Amino acid sequence: MNCIGRLFLLLTMYCVPVTAGPLITYFFKPYPHILEQNKKSPEKSAAKLTLRLGTVPSTLAENVLLSLQRSLVNGIFSTYAGYLAVSDSDGQTTFPLSQTKKKLFILVSQLATPVVMSGNTIHHWELPINVPSKLYSLEKKKDLETTLWYWQVQEELAPKDNVIPVETIIIFARPKDIFIPLGASPTNETTHFILPDMYVRKGIAKVSSALYVLNLRHYFGPISELFRKTQLRYLKHITF
Repeated sequence: MNCIGRLFLLLTMYCVPVTAGPLITYFFKPYPHILEQNKKSPEKSAAKLTLRLGTVPSTLAENVLLSLQRSLVNGIFSTYAGYLAVSDSDGQTTFPLSQTKKKLFILVSQLATPVVMSGNTIHHWELPINVPSKLYSLEKKKDLETTLWYWQVQEELAPKDNVIPVETIIIFARPKDIFIPLGASPTNETTHFILPDMYVRKGIAKVSSALYVLNLRHYFGPISELFRKTQLRYLKHITF
């Protein structure tokens, strides 16, 4: 198991499982121009094996390309509304939806500082000074003519006070490694938030981001429930 695999295994033990209800989900995909570059590599590998073995499975090139894609889009950490998640082998990340507003933000930054209220309870997140970052707003709208729903995506200025908005998905990555298309992106009429695809550039620094998230893992521990009996009912206390 390589270094990224060990970090992935360790960190996922601290991720809070997703429960039933409305969800917010999105996919990371390889940056399109990386796909074009990688298409040449599987074909060359297949050609070399053909010379050595005399035959080669017809799907070898596709399997090699698929492996390259998955290694690019998995293992990317994000946090939203107190949850920590990591993209799977298909590049998908999912959270329980914790808001009613049809507008949210995405912050791409390798670092984000938790401001603690008490114990392990985070009051809010702040953007460290002089750390490269990009902030995007996404608003779900309905076209009056076609009655179709779409996401309007635009880049925003960093908060002047460095306080990250509550309705923000923080993606732990260098801004140059994640490409988020601006403008309108069609979506479905559903209670779930299915966000537009985001694209990962080759050379993404996963290890350094994962090591940073490792230092934050204690903020995402499991919730314990304690019950206290009264005369009329049981009162539930939530502890962390």
